[in-house]
Amino acid sequence: ELQWFPNRTENYGMEDDGPFLMQGFGQVSACYRPGQGIMVGTAITDQIIAAFAKGTTFAGMRVERRPWTSSIIQDPERMMHPVTVPWRGFLP
Repeated sequence: ELQWFPNRTENYGMEDDGPFLMQGFGQVSACYRPGQGIMVGTAITDQIIAAFAKGTTFAGMRVERRPWTSSIIQDPERMMHPVTVPWRGFLP
C-alpha cells in the first residue's frame, strides 16, 4: 500500500519560470495477514528500504536519506508495517 505526502514547494527563482524545489515523502506499507509473525513484515520492509535507498531517483525526484520503518499498525484483517521514504527534487 502506498500513500503520497507532498510538502510545501519552495520557489528558487525570481522569474515565473524559475526552478521549484518539490519535496515530501511516500509511505509504503508492507501488508500481511495477522498471525504470521513480525519477521514476515520485517523481511518485506527490508526489501522496501533497499529498493528506495538514499540516492534512488524516480519521477525526477531523489530519495534524500535512508528510509525508516514506523510502528506496526494492527487491523483485524491485516498487519501494516509502514516505511517512510523522504524525497525531493528540482523542477524547472
